[in-house]
Amino acid sequence: SIIYISHRMEELFELSDRVTVLRDGQYIGTYVTKDTTREELVGKFGEEIVKNEHIYIHDCEVVSCTNAFKIGTETSLDISDVTVENCKFYLTDIYPAGVSGIAIESCDGAKVKNVNISNIEIDSMACPLFIRLCNRNGDKKPELDGKGRIENITVKNIKADNVEIPIMIMGIPNQKIKDVNLENFDVKYADGKDYIDLRFKIPEQEKEYPECNRFRNINAYGVFIRHAENILVKNKTALPIKGNAVCVIFLFGGILQTDRWGYIPKYRTGLLGFQTLSRPFGC
Repeated sequence: SIIYISHRMEELFELSDRVTVLRDGQYIGTYVTKDTTREELVGKFGEEIVKNEHIYIHDCEVVSCTNAFKIGTETSLDISDVTVENCKFYLTDIYPAGVSGIAIESCDGAKVKNVNISNIEIDSMACPLFIRLCNRNGDKKPELDGKGRIENITVKNIKADNVEIPIMIMGIPNQKIKDVNLENFDVKYADGKDYIDLRFKIPEQEKEYPECNRFRNINAYGVFIRHAENILVKNKTALPIKGNAVCVIFLFGGILQTDRWGYIPKYRTGLLGFQTLSRPFGC
């Protein structure tokens, strides 16, 4: 037998058959790993877990080399009624850039809804906004399989400089992101060599940890949307590298409404692929 001491949940669930919890030097209990969820185990470490709702974050500055603001991963607990406003998310002195300025995710069965984010300045984050619904099911619980949801999300008044990849709204075929409203985005790409990725098929990565850079570069400058319903985009401007625009929107398997989409084309034409698309839209 091997005794492994750690507070890292991912390692405990990968390496152990049983977990013994000690708190303040006191024995709490021993649990069979495969029959225990992360939330249940966290509850043994401290107080009873409270609901993730009515969360208000405002007037913050966050310097991060990963995700400046992120909700929804490593939990099957629901998250609702989240407001974030008047914040700055950035990375000042490390290359490459941070991962995502704003990340709204569900991968382990959580239902994430009623999120309102506004008046945010982002600088040197690779992806300004990453909304990702997948089905990793880290606890391997049948009752959590395919149960995750993301719906009723509003993100507006966003200024993002020195980005590297587009806004990404990505569900999976059997779990679609619903009711997303994007308003007043001003996005400018970082200087550098333009990399054109002409893959027609972007892998679903349905069971993988959700991170924007997992999909590599995507052939869109404005928004990449896949497996989503009722997406409204209003008043968004995207300035790509050196003013070039290969494609503004990729949309797979969803419905998109737009109102004044702004971009700056230079000399390339659009290249689009569509899957189960009810209304083609692109540049």
